[in-house]
Amino acid sequence: MPGDVRMDPIVILTKIVENNSLIGLFFIGLAAVVWLGGGNLLDKTNERRTGKSPPWYLPWKNFNAKEFMLLLFLFITAITLGITGIALA
Repeated sequence: MPGDVRMDPIVILTKIVENNSLIGLFFIGLAAVVWLGGGNLLDKTNERRTGKSPPWYLPWKNFNAKEFMLLLFLFITAITLGITGIALA
């Protein structure tokens, strides 16, 4: 390879952390926590309501209006926090 460029995840993560501010990383991490944590809670709420829990069950197939609004809220919140983190980097 020209220049011996490696795709080592540790090197990539180190460069990301070194090139961003602490507050920017905080907001990006918060966006990930909101999206993953909120998505899991939303999935469990839907699972409890419908009683379905197969391994490859697609929960949004049976979402009601409240669950779709919560999904939209999670999406907007996570995107806003991520954009804020990138802007502060």
